[in-house]
Amino acid sequence: MGEPDKLKEILLFVAFVVGASTLLLSAFQFWSGKLPSAAGLLVCFVICGVFVFLPQIKSFKLWQVEVELNQTLDEAKLVTDRLRRLAAISAKSTYMQMAWGNRMGTPPVAEKQAILDEIDKQLVELRAKPEEIESIKKPFVQMIALDFYFLYTRTIRSYAELRFTALIERRARNNSPASIEPELQHSSKISEWTARTNEVDPISRLSNSTLEAELTRFSPREGEWLNADEREIVDDFRKVIVRLYAECEKKGGFTAAAAAYYDKNNEHTKALAESLFSNVLAGFRK
Repeated sequence: MGEPDKLKEILLFVAFVVGASTLLLSAFQFWSGKLPSAAGLLVCFVICGVFVFLPQIKSFKLWQVEVELNQTLDEAKLVTDRLRRLAAISAKSTYMQMAWGNRMGTPPVAEKQAILDEIDKQLVELRAKPEEIESIKKPFVQMIALDFYFLYTRTIRSYAELRFTALIERRARNNSPASIEPELQHSSKISEWTARTNEVDPISRLSNSTLEAELTRFSPREGEWLNADEREIVDDFRKVIVRLYAECEKKGGFTAAAAAYYDKNNEHTKALAESLFSNVLAGFRK
């Protein structure tokens, strides 16, 4: 037992003795008819009693409350940990479903992202670790890259079809050797480009590369089937896609702008190609 504990016991013993003595003296004074003196001694007794017993009661009660509080906090922490883990598992499952569900086309990605934003909010409120949240989001973000990759490649292929059709129509109108040559060159060069860019497993390539690098690899190069003006349009289109995805990657999901762009064009890549290359196509169609 330490010195503070010994001193405390001595003080409590002294207070007990003084309290007992004042109680006896108070009774004696009361029987002697000296009421003010008896009252003063009684007050002294009460003070001693408070000094002796209140710290004990207070200590016990506080200890009891402390134990109960600690137990409650431990239980609450356990429940919170379990809720956090359950939320993480549920969030991961939802993110995976949303990621692969994008392949099915419905509902719009804007609606899917709204659900995921609510999940993100819950994870933050449950104080999930940032690295755990990032790990949960990663497969979905990778699928966004794949979504934009397919949007880009389908649009370029749609333009290839529009371009070839425009060249055929021009040749049919003119029916001259000068109009036949561009059509033949397009047909020949598009085959070479398709062989170069054909990819049976784009997911693997994207997981080991970047979206920008893969879009650049897919884009027609100088000397292939696009002229300088067309390649400039392709470059601008690629920059838009790369920027939208970079913003998504930073957020960990579709931004409002990216979702709106994707939902508008995903099922309408031919119309997008027509819009992007409208001036060039108009020249072919003259």
